[in-house]
Amino acid sequence: FRRGGQIFSHTKRNEMANGTGKFTQERGDGLAMEIDGVILNDDGSYEKYTKTITPVNYYATRSWSNIGEEFVLDADYISLREISLGYAVPAAIMAKSPFKKAKVSVVARNLAYLYQNEEFKIMGVSPESAYSSSAAAQGIESYSMPTTRSIGFNVALSF
Repeated sequence: FRRGGQIFSHTKRNEMANGTGKFTQERGDGLAMEIDGVILNDDGSYEKYTKTITPVNYYATRSWSNIGEEFVLDADYISLREISLGYAVPAAIMAKSPFKKAKVSVVARNLAYLYQNEEFKIMGVSPESAYSSSAAAQGIESYSMPTTRSIGFNVALSF
């Protein structure tokens, strides 16, 4: 687990700037959305804005380059890193073989996140990801792939 810290997400920034993130579709049906607001008329009065716009056009026409706090996400997470289930073959069975001991195991790694920031979950980005392994790049995420899940088998034999 990790408690504390924050990550700047380039993935969220670019998804918002392009209007392609899942969270940008939540205000409408994905094809059209209504914007809350008003329009200033030539005579100084206001009227309710009644047109619809696509999420892509709404988000892509804004300048997101100077709004950094929107893309800073909490880095807390709890993950199920590894499970190993083993079975030790009974000594009575091993007496008939050339081996003294045998153990068979199933090992699974990177199984699930038990807790993570909801925005990471929606984007499909791992909260453990880093832009680079250098110290200067910690806390920056950019189109990172989730950690790879693996399942394997082990056989341990003793003579």
